[in-house]
Amino acid sequence: MCPQYACVVNFAHFDQKFPHATFKGTFQDSDKVDYSKDGEYDVTVSGTISIKGVEKEVSEKGTIAVSGDSLSLNSEFNLTLADYGIAFKKGKPAKNIAKSLKITIDAKSLKAEESKGA
Repeated sequence: MCPQYACVVNFAHFDQKFPHATFKGTFQDSDKVDYSKDGEYDVTVSGTISIKGVEKEVSEKGTIAVSGDSLSLNSEFNLTLADYGIAFKKGKPAKNIAKSLKITIDAKSLKAEESKGA
């Protein structure tokens, strides 16, 4: 089983009804990762992102880095705000706010040894 990662983004200053965005996911290809040896390994990061109560599945390339007793997972993906009900139809915000966002995942884990048995 692959380690799971979750993160919460605070949007409280934008929207009181939906103050957080979340990503919950795992990485595939864990058999390609040598947890006993420092290095970087290509994996696929998959999961669900939830914004304003709308959930969408995402899957993108990522990198696992093993360094001593720690692991880090990095990945990036783009999402379209309108897919999550975020759109400005008229006025200045419609011209000044991007229609898509680049999401960066930078997750750190405890000891790599603990992840072997997970």
